[in-house]
Amino acid sequence: DGLTVAHVDGETIVGVHIADVSAFSSKGDLLDAEAAKRCSTIYLPSTTVRMFPDRLSTDLASLVCGKDRPAFTVEVRFDAQLNQVGYRIARSTLRVERRLTYDQADDLLAAGDSTLAALHAIATHLLQLRAARGAITFRRPELKIRVKNNEISVKTIDSNSPSRFLVSEMMIMANGLAADFAAMNALPVIYRTQEPREAIAVEEKPLVEALAFERMRKTFKRSRLSLTPGAHSGLGMSAYTQASSPIR
Repeated sequence: DGLTVAHVDGETIVGVHIADVSAFSSKGDLLDAEAAKRCSTIYLPSTTVRMFPDRLSTDLASLVCGKDRPAFTVEVRFDAQLNQVGYRIARSTLRVERRLTYDQADDLLAAGDSTLAALHAIATHLLQLRAARGAITFRRPELKIRVKNNEISVKTIDSNSPSRFLVSEMMIMANGLAADFAAMNALPVIYRTQEPREAIAVEEKPLVEALAFERMRKTFKRSRLSLTPGAHSGLGMSAYTQASSPIR
């Protein structure tokens, strides 16, 4: 996932750039057929079974720092009040200038990095808009388990860290706009839809986090795949498709 920020004529232009695997694989070719069999990349504690060969997954079809790479770009314009005023979708060539880990990005945000601060402000505004449309955001901590030289390491990942929140909101925005674009232009894509969830009583005292998440999860309707656009209530989006993570 690559992100860019530019300030032009009082507007902030945010680019969300996704690796373009279609530059190397076409529908029905050997790579496409093998990827269809595998369905996804599988991450295991001791190894990774990739959907595409390593040469593509980690190099040619990956946004490598300092290298020109083909990308699927969603470019969004925001005014001074952070309201979306327009967008465009394009195939692009991207050269990453800085490649950051989430921890590095969090440190830069804490230090006041202006580029990341602008993205974080927009992400916060996007979440507020989605929440007003009924979206529920409940991110549990994740466990990252690795096995190396018969040694097991377990790391807790804070899914609510500023940088992870920022990237999550940018991907939701890009996927939502991709769905809107496909719907308006009659492009065949697979949409994700979800009916509004059931109402629940609010507890005076918060439950244990795991129980609270499980109780809330049960109020959501099952997410469905559809060939026609429809609302996704859990995300607070009028239409949604998954255009991101093409290598995974």
